[in-house]
Amino acid sequence: MSTLKAIETQYNGYRFRSRLEARWAVFFDTYGIDYEYELEGFELGNGLRYLPDFYIPSLGIYVEIKPNRNFSLKELKKIDSFALGGDKHLLLVMGTPTNEEMVLINRCSVAPLDEYIDENEYGLSDEEIVAEYIGNAVDFSHVEFNRNPINNSLTLSYKHRCPPDEVSFKESLLKAKQSRFEHGESGKSG
Repeated sequence: MSTLKAIETQYNGYRFRSRLEARWAVFFDTYGIDYEYELEGFELGNGLRYLPDFYIPSLGIYVEIKPNRNFSLKELKKIDSFALGGDKHLLLVMGTPTNEEMVLINRCSVAPLDEYIDENEYGLSDEEIVAEYIGNAVDFSHVEFNRNPINNSLTLSYKHRCPPDEVSFKESLLKAKQSRFEHGESGKSG
């Protein structure tokens, strides 16, 4: 299986390594998101180096653009090492504008990749490990850009609550709905 070579693209004074990165730059500009392209590279140890595609100063996050969920374990190791080992926040964007998945990778959102590799008792292939890691990241930290309705500032919003919080949230709503305050009751359960 051959890999297509990305086409360098010039836009807004930058020379992007791919048209996909340039398309995301157009999105950022149109939505009013200030960004810096390939701001700085990082030494990750073990001979790994990593250069995130974008940095969004207003959110303090780095952004990595991938065409889809299918990338190598080596690429994922860099992403994981940068976000979890370096204690950074990384927005992993997979896909094109209008057909994208965005996940926030940080210490709160996903288990370290080493756990997937070390606990690989079923002999999963590298591609299957990547798929499992990304699938869990999508389940627990699927996000989208949003504007705060009060001051119009840029935010990232979770598209859905991660499963443990969803249960807690629904239980809290149910408890609030079932609370009674008539006849001196406090609304607290015993």
